[in-house]
Amino acid sequence: MNGLIIDAHSHMWGRDLAKHRGKKHAEFLNSKLEMVGSSLDGQVDFLIHMMDKAGVDKILTYANPTDSVAEMISAHRERFIPFAIIDLRKPEELEYSVNSLGFKGVAEVAPAATHLYIDDFELLDPLYKRAIDLDVPISWHLKDSFLMGGSRSVHSGDFRLQEVCFKYPQLKHIVCHLGNPDNYLASIAAFSGYQNVYFDLSGISTHLFVRMMIPQWGETGHSRLQQYLYPEKGSNPPADHQEVVSKVKSMAAQIVREASNTVQDRLMFATDSPLSGREEIEMDICRDAFGHDADLLQHIL
Repeated sequence: MNGLIIDAHSHMWGRDLAKHRGKKHAEFLNSKLEMVGSSLDGQVDFLIHMMDKAGVDKILTYANPTDSVAEMISAHRERFIPFAIIDLRKPEELEYSVNSLGFKGVAEVAPAATHLYIDDFELLDPLYKRAIDLDVPISWHLKDSFLMGGSRSVHSGDFRLQEVCFKYPQLKHIVCHLGNPDNYLASIAAFSGYQNVYFDLSGISTHLFVRMMIPQWGETGHSRLQQYLYPEKGSNPPADHQEVVSKVKSMAAQIVREASNTVQDRLMFATDSPLSGREEIEMDICRDAFGHDADLLQHIL
């Protein structure tokens, strides 16, 4: 396929993560990365290998912490589009990330986890105005999630972001995972009239994998997910691997196809790699959804 291909959602954690988030958190994350054949030290090489294998030119990555990740990707800067995880109450962190580190946006913000109301303009107006001045987008995880530390869904919600869009029509937003995984079409409908809101397609297949594994998800759920995403990494791939993956891809393609009926010009190919998605699977979903329209497929990729 001709033209640039960009994965609009991935993650990278700095080598000094233990200093910022604690030793246990770093050890936990390292164990998860080992499941896919990577590590905190080996993430750059792993992601570039996966990109090359799938024909992906660039990858938008959410950096935590920013300084460490900036150093890690410096030798391959042309392959990465880094977004910064910042304290939304400190717009100077955004300015530093953009002007000093060359970052391109605000990384995936989970309002429920940060316990911030994103339409609290008295608190967040300085950030929104700074983002407009710097011409950078903000990426949002709008679904309340206990996995991300969320506890009160009142902080989340499409309607709160609508208020921000209405007040600041020139501020660009990325809604991660196509919005609410339990009702994608409702999230899309909420922003259909806002041309400054874009949607990444990451996480759809992951949500479907999880739904198919329930009630067997439990504590071993993440390792089971990796068995389906990276069967070559294990010695005993699931017997139903092909059946499950094919079903997930078919279901996800239908969701993406329905989304394109409303916001096809604002959909972005994305994977949520390395832990929750894989370039080949997400690429197949887009091809299944838009293989009939080469121009649209290229636009979304």
